[in-house]
Amino acid sequence: MQADLLNIFDKKVIEYNKLHVCGNDILVTFWRPDIDWTNVAKKICQRHFGIGADQLVVIIDINVEADIQIYNPDGSIAPLCVNAILALGHFLYCKNHSDININVISSNSTFHLISTDFNSSLAIESSKIRVSPRKLVDLSLAEFIVDNGTNHYVVLLNNFSDLNIVEVGSLLEKIAIPNTSTNVMFVRFHQDSIFATPWERGGTGITNACGSGAFSIARALTLYSNLEKTTFPFDNKITFPGGTIYVEIKDEKGKISASPIFIGCGVFFYEH
Repeated sequence: MQADLLNIFDKKVIEYNKLHVCGNDILVTFWRPDIDWTNVAKKICQRHFGIGADQLVVIIDINVEADIQIYNPDGSIAPLCVNAILALGHFLYCKNHSDININVISSNSTFHLISTDFNSSLAIESSKIRVSPRKLVDLSLAEFIVDNGTNHYVVLLNNFSDLNIVEVGSLLEKIAIPNTSTNVMFVRFHQDSIFATPWERGGTGITNACGSGAFSIARALTLYSNLEKTTFPFDNKITFPGGTIYVEIKDEKGKISASPIFIGCGVFFYEH
C-alpha cells in the first residue's frame, strides 16, 4: 500500500483552484516550466477522468499586473474568455489583488479587472469591437459576426424549440467564419428578457454561460436595433442557463459583471 502511494506521489502534481461563473467552471493554477500545458489542459478539463472544467487559466506572472494564458478542454489556447477572467478576479481578490490589469498573452490584450466579495467586473473598450451582419441559418431573425478579442457568431431567434442547437452549433463553429473556429451564441427574446444558450468551440459544446458572448450579444442587439429601427427592452442583463451576466455599454466603454463562486481546491496528478 505504501509503495502504491509513493508511486502516485512520484507523478507530476499540479495544485488547482476551481471556480464557476454562472455554471461556467474554471480551473486556475500557476505556471511551471516543466509542464506541457497543452496536454495538462486536455487531461485536467476532462470531466470523467480529470477534474472537469470549461477552461484552464494558467497564471504566468503576477505583480502589479497579471499575465495569463487560457486553455480550452481540447488543449488549444483561447484568445479570450471573459468568464475565466472574472473567475480569476475572485481568486486574486482572495490573494489581496482587488484591482488589477490582466494581460492575456495569446491575444496581446489587457483588461482592467475589479473584484469585491461578491462581484467581479471587467472593463472592455467597446470601440474596438467589430460587428458585421451575416445570414446562414434559415430560422433566424438575424445573425452577426462579433470580434471582441475572440470571435462570436450571434444568432437571434424567436425561440429555441425549432432549432437543433447541437447540430447547428457544431456546424457553425466550423463554417461561420472562414479558416477559424468560433463560439456561437443562440439568443431569443421573451417579453422583457433576453435568453442565450452558448455553443463554445474547443471541445466544450453547449455550456452554461459565456461572458465574452454576453458582450457580443449586447453589441449585436445594438446593431440589430439600428438596422431594424426598433428598440429592445435591454436592461443590461442576459440570462444564460447557469445564471445572469450584466453588460453595460456607454459611449466607447463597456463593462461586464458577474458573481464568481469558489468551488474548491486540490491537487491533480499528471502523468506524461
